[in-house]
Amino acid sequence: MKLSLSEFNYQVNIAIPYLQANADRLAISQELLTALKDGLAKWNSAYQVATNPATRTSIAIEKMHNVGNSLEKVYHQMQQYVKHLFDVPLNEDDHKFLFIKETKKRGSTPVPIIPPTIDVVSRKLLGVSLQISDPSLPALNHRSLPKDVSNVNIFIAFVNTGESPTDADFHLYKTSGKATFDIAFDKDQIGKVAYISGEFLNSKGEAGPRSLPISVVVSN
Repeated sequence: MKLSLSEFNYQVNIAIPYLQANADRLAISQELLTALKDGLAKWNSAYQVATNPATRTSIAIEKMHNVGNSLEKVYHQMQQYVKHLFDVPLNEDDHKFLFIKETKKRGSTPVPIIPPTIDVVSRKLLGVSLQISDPSLPALNHRSLPKDVSNVNIFIAFVNTGESPTDADFHLYKTSGKATFDIAFDKDQIGKVAYISGEFLNSKGEAGPRSLPISVVVSN
């Protein structure tokens, strides 16, 4: 048995009478009801004999376990059936008196509401290493993306020195699941200014607000 004998005895003597009283509403078949009713009667008889010091014997204990195992199968079958009813919403009493745990509904994944902060960690030949962080947590060492953030989109625009990029200049450079990554530049971009911005994504791919771009001069 998955339950202790006393707990099983407690549950079936509450759940089965409750089920009988609500059988029509819960669409319980007569066959299942009869199996539970007959099983409960046999269980109560066997349990009383096996737990009474005056009648407790090894044979009585064995009978109690056999009867209990048979009833337990039908009892759990009933719980699974009721739990997965599609046409009948279970109320609070159903969960309470049939000992069916309520399934916790998974909360919806929130869309990020904060734009990321982008910092240049290091520079190297024709490239930079960037770190993405949550600006609301400035004191942390950002080695991973924030909670509820699965990826980050990185956008880059290349313009000549002294010019400002327009929205049309930006293109998606990469989507990363890491907070730190490298960006490689091409030789023909030397002398230009790379403007880099990003946005956090949740597990559904829904994007939060875009960050203000940082600028990096492409040098060799």
